[in-house]
Amino acid sequence: MNEGLNKELFIQIRDQIKKEPQNFNMSDFGCGSVHCIGGWALEFFYRERDLRPEGRSLTALASKAFGFSREIGRRLFYGDWPKGYNSSTDDVSLVDIKAEDTIKLLDDLINDKLDINEFND
Repeated sequence: MNEGLNKELFIQIRDQIKKEPQNFNMSDFGCGSVHCIGGWALEFFYRERDLRPEGRSLTALASKAFGFSREIGRRLFYGDWPKGYNSSTDDVSLVDIKAEDTIKLLDDLINDKLDINEFND
């Protein structure tokens, strides 16, 4: 399960959110030191390698860094998560997604308790 995913990137992002949950915001792709999942992916994957990808959407770039489709990325980055991974409400705003819910989701992806293809349904 979850073969081909960049689990190291998931681990980096999970650990960053654990370390500084105040710098996590799903409604902020990346501005200064506050990022969502996709924003942290860009920070760790592209900026740390001093790559400057151009001409593609942020969703496409972050999805490529993780190793999954743009559709899965769109659902992951915009809070369309499988049931049970968001403690706020069913009709959730990105601002309402909590760091602890995101950590649980990332842990389950890393440990193959959640299949990334559940984001494809």
